[in-house]
Amino acid sequence: ANALSSKTLNLELNTILMNPYWVEFPQLCNDLNNNLTLNYIREALQHDPALMPKYFSREGLLFFKERLVLSPNFTLIPFFLTKFHDTTTGDHSGFTKTYKKLAATFFFWKGMKKHIMDYIQGAILVRKISTKLCLQ
Repeated sequence: ANALSSKTLNLELNTILMNPYWVEFPQLCNDLNNNLTLNYIREALQHDPALMPKYFSREGLLFFKERLVLSPNFTLIPFFLTKFHDTTTGDHSGFTKTYKKLAATFFFWKGMKKHIMDYIQGAILVRKISTKLCLQ
């Protein structure tokens, strides 16, 4: 079941990344265009790609080591964290597995490791509180 659900998730995320009709695409572009750090990287790439060898730009999107760069405030980051941690595909994995699934596959954003760690710590706390309430 895990292999099948993983394939389904990969298909969904590949569709998100490759489908030009992705509903949130305009929001992604807006977030990227309004992020000063990402604008600096994009400008540096235009002047001298050798300055940022791990980054490249394609069709107006910014990539880092083949991963789509997101603004740290992108509204769908919580959705991605949920998909890669809370679902049957995510298996409520710990930090390392969740990070590897996100980072090795599709995305990068500044502060990604901390964001994932905070999310997982919050999920652990919610589970502890839920368990405690159920036992009462």
